[in-house]
Amino acid sequence: MFDDALAPPARQALRRARLDLVHAHFGAYVRHRWHQLRRVLGLAVDAAWRPDVTTFAESPQQRFAIHYAARHSGVQAALVAAMHAIAPSPLFRPVVYALLALGLLPLAAYRRARDAAALLAGALAYTAALFAFATVPTYQLSTYPIAATVLAIALLIARGATGRAGPAASRLAAAVTTASGTAAPPAGSPAPASAA
Repeated sequence: MFDDALAPPARQALRRARLDLVHAHFGAYVRHRWHQLRRVLGLAVDAAWRPDVTTFAESPQQRFAIHYAARHSGVQAALVAAMHAIAPSPLFRPVVYALLALGLLPLAAYRRARDAAALLAGALAYTAALFAFATVPTYQLSTYPIAATVLAIALLIARGATGRAGPAASRLAAAVTTASGTAAPPAGSPAPASAA
């Protein structure tokens, strides 16, 4: 079902050939990467780009190869139908979240919402990295930027118009830092005393 991994000498030769090609045709390479990024962000949609992946395998041949015969239940089929109905909407276009992150980052910095600003900056950095590293225009490549932008919006809303962190924002920030494996004191709490 999958190709065998290349031996190290073959991988090195392939890497060298790729770099030589990029250097020899740099303008074409940049245009190619831009077109690929447009597809990843949902600006240029084709058959390969779809946000509503609800199948168990890519083809009947794949299902046969892996001996997988699962089917959707009635409830799942109804949810799948609803997902197919809203999939073409802007809600599922990664470019929408990239633009939101770009617009909200200055607001988060102005409000000194460091957690929201870090999430937004991370979303933008991840999206920018897709320019160089995205190989296929799949929706799951945008999962982190979308999730980070939505979390940042929730943090900014929870802080309210004053820009001060309230209890809701503190709980949300604690949940985000816990999920990321880092510990952070609740907003508004005094800084820990340094060890003598």
